[in-house]
Amino acid sequence: MDVYCIGNPLIDMIELVNDDFIRKMELSKGTMHLIDENRRTLLMNNISKPLISPGGSCANTAMHLADFGSKVIYSGAVGRDKLAKNFANGMINKGLKLELMEKNLPTGTSIIFVTPDTERTQNTYLGACQLYDENDINMKQIKQSKLLYFTGYMWDTKKQKEALASAIDIAYDNKVKIVFDVADPFAVNRSKNHFLKLIKNKVDFLLANFEEARMLSNKTNIVDCVDWFQNNSEKGAIKNGKNGSFIFDQEKKIEIDPIKVKALDSTGAGDIYASGILFGLIKEYDLKTTGNIASYVASHVVKQLGPRLNYSLREELFDHFKN
Repeated sequence: MDVYCIGNPLIDMIELVNDDFIRKMELSKGTMHLIDENRRTLLMNNISKPLISPGGSCANTAMHLADFGSKVIYSGAVGRDKLAKNFANGMINKGLKLELMEKNLPTGTSIIFVTPDTERTQNTYLGACQLYDENDINMKQIKQSKLLYFTGYMWDTKKQKEALASAIDIAYDNKVKIVFDVADPFAVNRSKNHFLKLIKNKVDFLLANFEEARMLSNKTNIVDCVDWFQNNSEKGAIKNGKNGSFIFDQEKKIEIDPIKVKALDSTGAGDIYASGILFGLIKEYDLKTTGNIASYVASHVVKQLGPRLNYSLREELFDHFKN
């Protein structure tokens, strides 16, 4: 197995809105909000024709990675409902191996508002996701994988934290490479000290955007952020939106130029970027090639509405990035 992924299985509901709507709903633009069932109902009553698809940051990454030809397991918790079946059907069609644990809460949903500047504002009802626990982890499969991948969204409940801690220990003890995607600035607000300890001691490859990196490092520009992480982590990539990204190890940092396209929606750009990074790590490509793959695949998803491509990049990847 190439990658064992642990995430929050969600059904995404994506709606195009303007900034006035964001203000009216009293939302913090460009971030992820955890919401309860009452807030979910309120927001649902204020949208009209959302694009609906299986989602969750880690699930999007896993799906694209499987489409690239990698062997991927995705593990998470769902409800005993129709939404869980919809999620599974949408993922199975992409060739993933699923380990979905049924819980006595509804399947989680994420209501995503996209403004004209392509910024996404997420409103996530975790539902069954929050009940994912240590017993749901497949220790044997983690031990047999090349990489363990997870995001900062998995630190939102005590059970999830305990499950991740167990998975990380299993991977670390069995020399499985650990890839951590911070995923959201609010996740840093909630778990900064824990993230820093993890990054310094057990993470083999870190993924973060500039805002997350700034919050973790207490630096104010991206080059200083990269320098700080070079001294406090093994390897990583810092994303900077339309300005491209940096990929680094402890000896060198490489600026990855963005691919210029007409962007419609940034939803899922970070997710598919992570898929490109994971693909490069699996193939043991050098840093620059890995970063270029991530930039290349991300340039495709921002041209459409929604986080998942409706076409495959597998052949293009092998044509453009042959050893």
